[in-house]
Amino acid sequence: MKRAAIIVSLFLASSLASCAGTLNYPITLSYQPLKQYEKTGGVRVAVALLSDKRQVADKRVIGKDEESTPFISLLGEPAEALSRGFASYLENRGYTVGMTNEAWDGSLQSLNPSWGNIVIGGTLDDIALNVTGNLVRTEYRCSLKFTLCIGDAKSGELLHKEQFEVSSSYVTVAFSRGKAEELINSALSDAVERGLADINKYIPGRQPL
Repeated sequence: MKRAAIIVSLFLASSLASCAGTLNYPITLSYQPLKQYEKTGGVRVAVALLSDKRQVADKRVIGKDEESTPFISLLGEPAEALSRGFASYLENRGYTVGMTNEAWDGSLQSLNPSWGNIVIGGTLDDIALNVTGNLVRTEYRCSLKFTLCIGDAKSGELLHKEQFEVSSSYVTVAFSRGKAEELINSALSDAVERGLADINKYIPGRQPL
């Protein structure tokens, strides 16, 4: 019994030392379809990079844990991940998608006619993955807020502008970086699908599904 107690104590000490030495938690942000959609025709849609409006020194940071250890976007910045999510979603629905290397925040002055008739862009207003708890209880809180803009680049017209916000929380026992990644990606996927649910309204000759 005494030996078992010593082993448990050593395990906990090792776990705490490991956590204390963690500089950051790398998170791979990616869109995963939440459901299947009926395919549309191959209408071309351009997806611009979203502009990150967060007032933070490092745009890769998306939150922190109980010890203020940051969660870091591993591949690019969160705004890029959201833009890639829009592109993947549109491709899944049958659109022909062209990604631009330029950001479009919804302003008419920055619309580039070469993007074509329909362009998707906007701003990332906030993204947060925060974890609190102790050895027996861990709570994850995720939120994402963005402004979606849809424009006609050739005519220089703003067709639609709307802000969306998604939030969720989850409570479990032990902390897991993998679980944190799963939850923030679920929020990102939900945000993408909510934002573009009515995209057909703004495509010439298309009707909402």
